Amino acid sequence: MDCREPEDTVDSEFDALPKDIQAKFLHLAALVEELGLLALKEPYVKHVQGKLWELRVKAKSGLGRGICCTTKSKRIIILRYFQKQSARTPRDEIALVLERLRTLEE
Repeated sequence: MDCREPEDTVDSEFDALPKDIQAKFLHLAALVEELGLLALKEPYVKHVQGKLWELRVKAKSGLGRGICCTTKSKRIIILRYFQKQSARTPRDEIALVLERLRTLEE
């Protein structure tokens, strides 16, 4: 796993996304903050499993995904950003997010 702090890793993943996908994520984040994660449904937010939720954006340059988790204090923590290349979220992406979640909970 990357030896940098998890927050730095996620920030780097966000910065690597195309600018139009970044803009869509920022807009979606504002909606989540205003309305709450559970108020937004597909196509914007989808439950993955357990504490994990998928933030979903579509832009001219492609599809962007952000996987986040919820905490007891009602915080939402982004664990991974990536540009989606296939119809399903790849299993290795979910495995990476689960590893980051375990690290976060330690």
